[in-house]
Amino acid sequence: AQDLLSADTLDRLVKNLESPNKTSSYLVKGPAYEQEMASNHDFKLLDHAIQQGLICHLRYTDKARSVEPYRLINHMGIWYLAAVENGGLKAFSLSRCSNILPTEESFVIDSAIANHISQSDGIWFGSRTLVTLKVTGLAQHYFSRRQLLPHQKTLHEGSGHLLLSCEISHPEQLLPIVRYWV
Repeated sequence: AQDLLSADTLDRLVKNLESPNKTSSYLVKGPAYEQEMASNHDFKLLDHAIQQGLICHLRYTDKARSVEPYRLINHMGIWYLAAVENGGLKAFSLSRCSNILPTEESFVIDSAIANHISQSDGIWFGSRTLVTLKVTGLAQHYFSRRQLLPHQKTLHEGSGHLLLSCEISHPEQLLPIVRYWV
């Protein structure tokens, strides 16, 4: 079993990350964040609508939409709204949303949809397809070290190759990482 970080260590880590200085022991580098982000006002409106279960009207890619907002998700440095539109769960890039207006009309939060959002790796929603990959060469070490694919599982680790399975809801969850290693 792995040792977990103590509460004291986690507290120091968070404080260092909140106010980094030259002598800090911690430095976290992650994905670059998008240049055009949603406004703080939009975040507050959507947070309120999500907390209260209120239907929202908004414009997305110059089209008027009515959505049932469930979660705000930061995926790879980009903020998305997970919401139901016309019965289907979708992810809306917040930087492409405008004229956000929560209504006074509420909706019943579907626990199955909320669970699906929580269990999804990223912003791709829908039915999943099982994919099996054989990884060789330099990539083998990186794929065995950490989960690079959604719902990644090691099926077999041999000398010179790694057999993996993953579950995807959209090809774009898999293709960029495959392209990177090809």
